[in-house]
Amino acid sequence: MRPGCTIPADWCEVHHLIPWQHGGRTDLDELALVCPHDHDELDRGATLTMINGTPHWTEPPHLDPQQTPRRNTAHHIPRILTHLTEAAAAAPDP
Repeated sequence: MRPGCTIPADWCEVHHLIPWQHGGRTDLDELALVCPHDHDELDRGATLTMINGTPHWTEPPHLDPQQTPRRNTAHHIPRILTHLTEAAAAAPDP
């Protein structure tokens, strides 16, 4: 998924990192979930690469000349737990 995308997984499509018609495998480590809008963006120059088993999104060169791969952490459990812990610590005592 593109960084910042919060579409639920069950609304997403499966993207082959290497298209199957070009010899790409359908193994889980060669697939990523993307929302329909972002799937279209992959046809317009964005790319997905797998880094340490995690898909990373790279914007097209005209949007990101440095071509920095980024991962989506919107559904990342440790990030969510940290946010909840910080919110609980900031809450006033009853």
